Amino acid sequence: RGRRFPPPTAVLIFLTGHGLSRLAPLLHREWEAGPALRLLTCVEALDDVFDYEEGDLFGGRAAELAWAVSRAHVDHGVFVVPPHGMSVEEWEAAEPAPRTPIAPAVADGLSAAVLEGLLGEVEMEAVCELGERMLREQGEEAPPALSLFEGDGVGDVEDFFHAAGEHRVAHLHRHGALQAELPRLLGRLLARVLDADRRSHRLLHGGGYALRSAEYHVYGVRGLGR
Repeated sequence: RGRRFPPPTAVLIFLTGHGLSRLAPLLHREWEAGPALRLLTCVEALDDVFDYEEGDLFGGRAAELAWAVSRAHVDHGVFVVPPHGMSVEEWEAAEPAPRTPIAPAVADGLSAAVLEGLLGEVEMEAVCELGERMLREQGEEAPPALSLFEGDGVGDVEDFFHAAGEHRVAHLHRHGALQAELPRLLGRLLARVLDADRRSHRLLHGGGYALRSAEYHVYGVRGLGR
């Protein structure tokens, strides 16, 4: 959510309160040792977790460790122990403001962002190489005709028209091709998009986002050019 951390070194999945309670002393030692280790738990918070096998219902081990837990996202069942030495108040104050929903009618009235000079010559060649290959592959998968009586899927209809000679379209994101083959280029593009959004509408900040579509367009003789 706006902050960058090194990749996690451990992931604990599907731990009950019983298991989390018994791991708590180890987690506490690692948390105190740092550096900048934060702990996130779901459903159970470290400051009130209990071990039902030990009858630790009213505190005990959890109370002794004196965890500082942020409950800013308790409605989603998420609890965060900030890095050692940072207060809960400091952690929560550092969070970006939540994204403000925007109505479709308002979005339609916003001006589009045009980002120029995104790709160099070598990058353009890489995109064109990927695009031309996917044009061939997706053209082979497109239906040769549409039926008036049988229900064609939305994807089939789209692929049929996108394989037309005058204006062909390849979906570079299909099967994660762009993400897998040109990850650095994609990362740089997304960084430019986020920066432009930060300086204008701020529609992507304060919440999650994902790549919806990346398209490669080729126009024929009667079109406007590539």
